[in-house]
Amino acid sequence: MILDIVTYNILADDLCSPEHFFESNPKDLKPRIRLSRLKKRLKKFMPAIICLQELSMTQIHELIPWFNQHGYTGVFRNKIGRNEPLDGIGIFYPIKYYKLITFYSYQIGSLSPKVLKDKSRRHVTRDSRDTWSEVAHKPHVALYAVFEDRKSKKKFCVVTTHLYANPKYENLKQALLYLFLKHLNKWIKIHKSIPTIVCGDFNMTPDSDMYDYITRGKMLKKIKKKADKPRLKSVYATFEGDEPEFTAHSKTKLHDIFTDTLDYIWITPKIKIKEVKRLPQIDYMESFLPNEFEPSDHIPLRATLIL
Repeated sequence: MILDIVTYNILADDLCSPEHFFESNPKDLKPRIRLSRLKKRLKKFMPAIICLQELSMTQIHELIPWFNQHGYTGVFRNKIGRNEPLDGIGIFYPIKYYKLITFYSYQIGSLSPKVLKDKSRRHVTRDSRDTWSEVAHKPHVALYAVFEDRKSKKKFCVVTTHLYANPKYENLKQALLYLFLKHLNKWIKIHKSIPTIVCGDFNMTPDSDMYDYITRGKMLKKIKKKADKPRLKSVYATFEGDEPEFTAHSKTKLHDIFTDTLDYIWITPKIKIKEVKRLPQIDYMESFLPNEFEPSDHIPLRATLIL
């Protein structure tokens, strides 16, 4: 069967302020304008399965009925802050082509206490204990959805997540990735017959330890962890020979100028790649994101897969 898959960090409304994105035109940051442009963007991807990150509560309330009008439905899970719901992640699919068999979500950091109780771990320092304890309270979530193709009856799984962003705390970023992949590898091992696609904003660059951890099983130096045998391959790197030049391009108070790849589509080894969406080159970008053409500070990825 042929499957189109899209992943897109759409930029939560509460993070999209003129003070933060000071190089963007304030008009391009207004929620209603961004939402209108976002819908036009998403409509071009239909009938793909669409994974979204940074879905704010206002956006989800607007997008669910809009998706329904276009023959889509979906599943959603938001992060939970100390006092209120935060932005979240969602998987949306055309009901004409796919049947949702089951879905579940979990807070990634909730797996952290199991790591602390693992007596087989060596070199448990106070710093590492602090890392695992802090990760346990991080609100980041993962969402799994198992589908059946209505025509071929073939089952497959789509996973999406949005991992920790702050570059000052590489130990926390690595710990969350470790926990996410530990659960994912267990899922893949148990459900060997189900092709699995993993999409999202991983907040890691292709030259990072985190990327090497997924692709080659190398050690995460900050938390002294090696990966299980790698079970995933990157769609863009496999098909194009390299990751995109960038998937995020902005100038903000936090990062000044940031242009790099943070978003990925990963697949289990037996899935074949038919084609990928060609992405723009940085030399042709006339302004930082968001702008009048792109309502987010990220650009969407799309792949056509053979399951």
